[in-house]
Amino acid sequence: MNSVRCWFLFLLAGLILFFIMAAHMATFHLSHFFGIHEPLSYDSVMARSQQALFLIFYLIGLSAAVYHGLYGFRRILMELSLGRSLEKLVTAGLCVAGSVMVLVGMAATVMAFLQ
Repeated sequence: MNSVRCWFLFLLAGLILFFIMAAHMATFHLSHFFGIHEPLSYDSVMARSQQALFLIFYLIGLSAAVYHGLYGFRRILMELSLGRSLEKLVTAGLCVAGSVMVLVGMAATVMAFLQ
């Protein structure tokens, strides 16, 4: 991908994270307004994780967080003037690490949803 497209996705992921974090804060810290008395109890967490809306919410949030974090980290590393071959190696390593994080997170989320 070209750098403009990557930067746009970085900004989009940040915007998505802003709204997801707002929803997270509302769910966990203003939960008494929604009738949830113990949002962190096992039963409450499992009940939420088995709703399709939360499954989509978690998957989008996970993908956005991993992309936003690793792309931002990559941009910081690229400012060190590592050299072209090392930059490619760093980029490939971060892509592999990000893919593993997303796949493991998605597997855990889907398994919780299917329980």
